Amino acid sequence: MQEGAGDAIRTYIRANLATHTREAIYAELTAAGHEHGQIVAIWREEWRAVVVERAATGLRWLSVTLLVLGGLIGAFGALLIVGFNQPANGPVFLFMYGLSYVALGYAIVRLVGWSVRRFHLSGWWASLLGLLLIPIYGALMFGACFATYSITAVR
Repeated sequence: MQEGAGDAIRTYIRANLATHTREAIYAELTAAGHEHGQIVAIWREEWRAVVVERAATGLRWLSVTLLVLGGLIGAFGALLIVGFNQPANGPVFLFMYGLSYVALGYAIVRLVGWSVRRFHLSGWWASLLGLLLIPIYGALMFGACFATYSITAVR
């Protein structure tokens, strides 16, 4: 078989993956004279890449959603702290809390996307990572609020 045959198969699979069934792609490539074993091997590689990319996209949106929801809940808590305790540095506290929460949350979102692609996570592993994000953002929300209050509190 020609050296460029694998590239032609890969290009065809990528172009038709979203619109054709696996069986239709196999049939069309086999009819074009490609070896079935090579088609199957390239299909597996391409499908694995699609699954990992879908997991990364889903977890990225979960991370962003948890970041926004945690930020809203945390902002409400931060406003309560400012309202009840009336620290002398109230505006500084709110600014520092928002800055630390957004910076750390953005880092977590980026880290999740990188780790899913780097370690090819999908299926149960991606689901486990998604479940672990909930307490991670809870700890982030609490930690950002506590640390900021500790820094800005008047002694």
